[in-house]
Amino acid sequence: MLALALLALICFPFPPVNKWIVGTALATLIGWVGLLRLRPWPVPGLLTASVLLVLWINVFLDTGFYPALLQYQVGVKVSELIREWHVPADRVYLYRIDGERSLDFYSDHAFVHIGSIDSLPSQDYLLTSKPGFDALPKDKFILLYSGQNFHVSTLSGAFLNPQTRPQEIIPYFIVQKR
Repeated sequence: MLALALLALICFPFPPVNKWIVGTALATLIGWVGLLRLRPWPVPGLLTASVLLVLWINVFLDTGFYPALLQYQVGVKVSELIREWHVPADRVYLYRIDGERSLDFYSDHAFVHIGSIDSLPSQDYLLTSKPGFDALPKDKFILLYSGQNFHVSTLSGAFLNPQTRPQEIIPYFIVQKR
């Protein structure tokens, strides 16, 4: 049952399916089942099967499921963009967005929340939510990126289903002051 659940997590929530990962997962599962039928093992067969299954699940969750899932965590994506754009982290501020501890973690920086955009220097950046973005004067800010956020620690069936995922995600925006 665990093997079927893993294969479903690799194949269903985040299309397109990576055929190499699925093929490797199936091949290693078949190989391990074949190895378990060989005798003698230095430890009981049930223990060996359990350890191999846990290792197998972790390897393929780490390669086939988590990378796609973490693209919905705002901290991962925004910290990647900050590095890619070569933006100093102290020039990025949070505006009308819930505290994103993952952003602090992945960027290795404690981001400052601001309540007013009046004191924000020109060329600095804001990470904001939809209400924050709607409140910004459009003539003073340039939209650089919009993304989709989901707190990955609160996985739900509705999020994992590609048809109902749009109702579960929260948009966020990165803007730069002109």
